Amino acid sequence: MMSRWVVILLVFSVCGSTMAGPKETILSAVGDSKTWVKPGSDALQFSGQPVSFVGDSGPRAVAAVLSISFVAKGYRNVGTIGPSHPKLKEVLGSGWFVRSRKGFEALVIPGSTPAEIRCTVPTEAAGMVVTTFGAKDSQTPPVKVTLNGTAQEFVPLRGPREVCFRLTQKGDRLCLAQTEPIYNLWAIDIRSRNGEGGVTKGIDLSPENEPLSSGQYVLHVKYALDLKELFKGDAIAEVSALDLTPYDGYTVAVKTSTFTRASCQIKTTDNFSWRGGGQIFGPNQWGEIAVPFVNHANLTTAGDGVLKLAEIKRIHVSIVPQFRRGGLGEGEFWVRAPQFFRGNPPSGVQVARLRSVNDDHCDLVTISPERRNAPYFNGLSVQSIAHHGDIVWLGTNNGVIKVSQRQPGLPMAKWTQAEGLLDDDVQAVHPDGDNLWIGTVCGLSQFDGKAFHNYTTENGLLPGPVMALAGTPTSVWLGMTRGIARIDKTDGKVAAYKRRGGWAPESTGGQGVPVEEGRAVYADSMAIGQDGSLWHGAAGVDHTSAAGRPLEHFLGSTTRTIAVYPSEDVVWVVSAHGIQCMRQDGDIVANYPMRQRMGPQPYAADSRIVAAYPEKDTIWVAYNDGLGWLSLSNRTLYWSPSFSVSLGSLVPQCLMADEDSLWVGTDNGLVVFNKMDAVKPWRQLDYNCPADVYAAGLDLEDEALDSTAGIQRIFVDPEEGAGNAPGSLCMEFALGKDPMSACALEQRFGLDLTGYDGLSFSAKTTGSPRRFYLDLLRVDNPLRSRATETYRVWLDVPTTWKQFVIPFSALQRTGGKLAIPADTSFAGALTLRRVVGDFKCPEDKGKVWFDSLQWLKPGEKPTPSLQPVKEARAN
Repeated sequence: MMSRWVVILLVFSVCGSTMAGPKETILSAVGDSKTWVKPGSDALQFSGQPVSFVGDSGPRAVAAVLSISFVAKGYRNVGTIGPSHPKLKEVLGSGWFVRSRKGFEALVIPGSTPAEIRCTVPTEAAGMVVTTFGAKDSQTPPVKVTLNGTAQEFVPLRGPREVCFRLTQKGDRLCLAQTEPIYNLWAIDIRSRNGEGGVTKGIDLSPENEPLSSGQYVLHVKYALDLKELFKGDAIAEVSALDLTPYDGYTVAVKTSTFTRASCQIKTTDNFSWRGGGQIFGPNQWGEIAVPFVNHANLTTAGDGVLKLAEIKRIHVSIVPQFRRGGLGEGEFWVRAPQFFRGNPPSGVQVARLRSVNDDHCDLVTISPERRNAPYFNGLSVQSIAHHGDIVWLGTNNGVIKVSQRQPGLPMAKWTQAEGLLDDDVQAVHPDGDNLWIGTVCGLSQFDGKAFHNYTTENGLLPGPVMALAGTPTSVWLGMTRGIARIDKTDGKVAAYKRRGGWAPESTGGQGVPVEEGRAVYADSMAIGQDGSLWHGAAGVDHTSAAGRPLEHFLGSTTRTIAVYPSEDVVWVVSAHGIQCMRQDGDIVANYPMRQRMGPQPYAADSRIVAAYPEKDTIWVAYNDGLGWLSLSNRTLYWSPSFSVSLGSLVPQCLMADEDSLWVGTDNGLVVFNKMDAVKPWRQLDYNCPADVYAAGLDLEDEALDSTAGIQRIFVDPEEGAGNAPGSLCMEFALGKDPMSACALEQRFGLDLTGYDGLSFSAKTTGSPRRFYLDLLRVDNPLRSRATETYRVWLDVPTTWKQFVIPFSALQRTGGKLAIPADTSFAGALTLRRVVGDFKCPEDKGKVWFDSLQWLKPGEKPTPSLQPVKEARAN
């Protein structure tokens, strides 16, 4: 294994079209007798604050210097200082010691006095390259460099890294120019991903890109791979020791030889990755994208994630060439080092687009002109629900509300701080006979129907919010941010159990962190087992005895636990990414992951569970994209089309089920559904809310993508829409000359359409009327597409909004003349398609909009649109 005291700079020619092999230049230990600097009167000094190199008790030093090289224009080495050259003592002053490790040596700066070198700087030198090995501490202090009385500072990056200082002439001496140091952030690995040497990486030293002229180190990659290998290149920038807290994001510039998608992500020191989005780049020209830190998404996070900027370890720029048909995939690309910005992204630089459900959800909520209102308590955040008899208690961000099961929207009473409640922000409610226990962000309130008795740190409670409540005949248990607590119902005494670890919403979706830092939620779900023991969780699941003694921890610290339900000899654990049935010894006996959820497939893998409620044969769940349930009878996790679309852009926060209804507390009011409607299909989609897009199973792409169409993209247009509801789907396309060239706006879903006999929608196009196919995919089951058949009509779409009504009887099977069966039950997809060979439209370019999709029952008329209906003709 190569010693950590050695750094290798990989360089190769970028001139011409021939791949140049990598050239290894060691700028460290031995040096070069031809470029070795001579003793002289130029004074070079290094000083700084010593830090531990290996752990807290390890050796302390400012930095380890592997080499110092003076370079002329073109990055040509004209002077070298290395630790093992026989003439080192002639130039080495005080403040150094030589560290030898496994045959390699480095110059170490202890930091007690400035480390000095006396030499003659070559007159042709335009820059000075210092190769250092920084400490493991991510908060490494800067090192001060002084040359002939001029000073600069740099941060020694973790691992062997170069930093280049420009030089300028002052009088008869060369000095440090007052420009920012140039860091070589690239982690270069010449090993091919396919193990056969098909990929070569190195620093571009061509005249336009070498560091002194361009001000940065440019990574150059060439590849020659078989198409079957699906090459994906990563340009990895190591930024561990840099203090990025003053910055709000970074820009990355890419140049490629072919159409290429470049996307960015960052990895933090806790080993979590955050995707920041990307962009399609055209060939042979530089393109730049800006990636704000706040735009990064971590799909393991259940809830809002806030990136800790000081903990960033790496920035990955992933390059995916868009290979064409035929032989080998050959090409090259260049990537400039990330440049960090403060405030808004630089003017004129496009912001990277995320290709994830999280990004689409946020964008659609933002552009939605009509955020659907909750039928009850619109404007309040309903954060907890519990019922006792026919009374339902709602914990909100503005106190506690008492309602009747039969009249959800009619408040019987409301209590806030004005009536004695400890705090208006209520996180949990637990009715217990004549008492109501209320968890707030400031502690606990006990309400007997007349007065409040409050518990805080003055009563022995742990500091912080009360996130969850559970009761036994003699006690009430509290789940808190810094541990758990128990209150004796007879005497009101508090027993607090401070615990370490938990879920840290500020950093990741399930990172365990010390609670003393005040960043963790130790327990926000609780339940009492049949033996009186306590099951609780936030990051993983904890089992605690009835006496408060910790028994066991399950599922690690990165499983974001939403709810836990002990039942006989098993425990049901609802996490952000699925539901598990676990024995009390921790063995998993059944697993129902989100990726196997029955619903719109394009988004199932990216969706998360955010709340749950158990019944005898069902666990109701709230997703970040709707509502659903786990059926314990057929062991299947479902997504409810009608509930989810009705919810619209409201964000579910808590659930409660009674005999007939599912109560959903959202960020903007209360919604109550009839449980019998859970399996019904949605009736209409307007595409102005995220739920409409999810229900249609759309894979939105804001970037133009290569396809058989040449280029097409599908997005939500907030300005266009049928009727009075702006917000519709738009497909922008550019067809080729090939007869097979086509574009397709496809919606993939699984619906039981029993009792329906047609569909309706509105559409329009640009320029002049265009002809499209409308294809309906018929499947034997709405949840699993088997024995598929495609039925088709063709449509003439005008340049103004027009409503179409398509009876199922007008649809005919492709490849035959049979009409779709009258008793059609299941639909799997709906596609609007234009084909060059069928419609004689080579190189056609334009847009088509699609809105207000409805399913119609026999004799039912669609919701009125802009124009009278003309029935489509079957092809």
